[in-house]
Order: sequence, then structure tokens, then C-alpha cells
Amino acid sequence: QANSYSELIIGLPGETKGSHLDSLRQVMEAGFNRVIVYQLMMLPGSELATQETRRAHGMTMRYRVLPRCFGNYPVAGKDVLGVEIEEVCIATNTLSFQDYLECRFVHLLISIFYNDAVFGGMLKLIKAVGGSFFRWIEILGGTAPTEALSNLFDEFKEMTQTELWEDRVELERFVAEPGVIDRYISGELGYNLILTYKSLGMTLLADDVADLAHRSTEALLKELGADSDENLQLLADIITFDTRRMSN
Repeated sequence: QANSYSELIIGLPGETKGSHLDSLRQVMEAGFNRVIVYQLMMLPGSELATQETRRAHGMTMRYRVLPRCFGNYPVAGKDVLGVEIEEVCIATNTLSFQDYLECRFVHLLISIFYNDAVFGGMLKLIKAVGGSFFRWIEILGGTAPTEALSNLFDEFKEMTQTELWEDRVELERFVAEPGVIDRYISGELGYNLILTYKSLGMTLLADDVADLAHRSTEALLKELGADSDENLQLLADIITFDTRRMSN
């Protein structure tokens, strides 16, 4: 089976939390096995970035350093600091900032548990019993993780907010301070949050991630009335296989 990809943007005018989650559900149920969601970037010169559009949709903006778009570059014998800053929409008159943050967490769950078929065996089991992949993600989000995984999730949520700056000039001053660009280059700052926290989960907390996937799938099977002893034993075997394949 060939891989299929779907790309969405969060924060488009008129979008709500409900409509965004429904879009995620539709592309997952359509069979796309990798779902990527981008933030709404305000490109200078585009109609979307005009003041008229911003006012009409009550758009709230923030600034951030674009991942991997920074460094010190030799120009005419001098080191020149180069940093690309993007403006993104983080709320509208139909999507609150809290809604935005909650959706970003769902994006992380999809990236960890659904994309790349890390738990391919579990996905096949869910499909075989007539389950919804998006419903599985919903259950994952409502199931208590281990303490270590909870801390990872909390750190992601915090970084999702702290990477955003209200004032572009203040951000420009910050990156120009001595030593700050080195923190970006070393990876301490300015990384892709979704991919970074997915990697941390997969490498450092593989057993914790697998535990959450296991318990959430059990809950889904019970919800579907498919929690027979045979299915639960199959699930246990699948989670063992998927975890060992992922971690060693």
C-alpha cells in the first residue's frame, strides 16, 4: 500500500474548533495515513494579510522564528546574523486561542500515534473491528498518561505558547542579543515542536507511549463491544510487537 498524505492549515477565516477537528476526522477516515497540519502564515502582499481581512475576521497574530531558518553568515568578511521571522494567526472571531492550543495538542497526538504507522498493528485491528481512527485519537486525548508522558505533553503545551511573540521588534531584539543565536543553532530554541516532541516520545518514552496506546485501544474496543478475550489478547501481542519494533 502506497503512503498517502494530507495537509491542512489551522486558523483559516471562518474555521472553528469543531470544523477543524471534523476536517481531521474526514481525512483520517478517507484513508490518508499521514496527516500534517500547518499554522496559518501571513504572507506579506497576500489578500489574507491585508488589514481589511484581519479586521473582518478578528484575526490575532503572533511572531516566531521560522524553524531552521537562522544562522551567522559570512558576508564581505563579516559575520551577519540572519533570522527569518514569520507572522502566524493564532485566533480569529470563530477560533479562540484556547481552541487553537487544544487543536495543536490533537496534532501532536496524531503525529505520535497515527502518522508513519508506528502502531501499524493496532491501526489494522481498529479497522478490522470497524473503529474510527479519529475516535481513537479522541480517546487517547482523554486517557491519563503516565507521569513522564504527562510531563512531556505539558512541556509541549507550554512551548506552543512561549514560542509566540506579540511584538516583532521585541523578538528581533531578543535574537540579536549575544549568545541567543547560538541557542537556536544548537537546537535549544527554534525547533519544530511537533516533530521534536514526537521524537522525544518515541525515543525516550517508548514504553509510556505504548502504554497509553494500549489502554486507549482497549477503551475503544470496549466502546465498540469488540473487547472479547481473543481481541484483547491479540491487542496485547500487537502492542508488544509494535513497541519492540519501535524501540529495538
